[in-house]
Amino acid sequence: MGRAVNRLAAAGILSALACACSSGRPRATTVSAERTAPGTPAKSAAASEPVKSETAPPTPTTSSEPLPVNDEPALKSVGAIEVVLGNERKLLDGPCQQTWRGTDRPYLEVLDPNTASPRVILDTCGSKGFYFDIVGNALKLPGPVTPMRLRIQDSQTHEDWEARDVKFEVTEFAAPGGVVRGTFSGTMSPRLNRDAVPIRGRFAVVRAPDRYAP
Repeated sequence: MGRAVNRLAAAGILSALACACSSGRPRATTVSAERTAPGTPAKSAAASEPVKSETAPPTPTTSSEPLPVNDEPALKSVGAIEVVLGNERKLLDGPCQQTWRGTDRPYLEVLDPNTASPRVILDTCGSKGFYFDIVGNALKLPGPVTPMRLRIQDSQTHEDWEARDVKFEVTEFAAPGGVVRGTFSGTMSPRLNRDAVPIRGRFAVVRAPDRYAP
């Protein structure tokens, strides 16, 4: 009799367990949680994740250094003067309006080389209808020339005016018949209702025979 009661009791316990499992209640799962102090709200999963900082892409840097002065190719032909007047560029490499100083193209000559103030003259001799000359003094060449005048006469536009703040330098200086190279710059004076205009240029010309040579 006692054994039968024990069997029935065991069967009842198993039946109750079976009902609990089939009642739709979820089975227990293991959850790991941080222990927090009483009264402290628990951290959410989103809050515990590290914050990703968004950084802007690097801004490309630009160089403020000026371009080199001698970045232009050398003049291709000897007997040429390149003049940049404002935004207009003129290459004066044509024949002179008339043969002058033994050359038919733009040239450089030295006047009075046997005096205390020799004059250096760069002249386009009217090449392409553009009369342009620089006159200055120098005792040692190559080197800077102390400017006396920079003058322009354009037969096409009837412009006739002079420059101020002139810089004139000879960088290569050969004997008469050889090549002379250099640069110049300045500011053309203002005219009626017209602002001043910058001028600059370079040259590679033949040195004409000296005038009044010793």
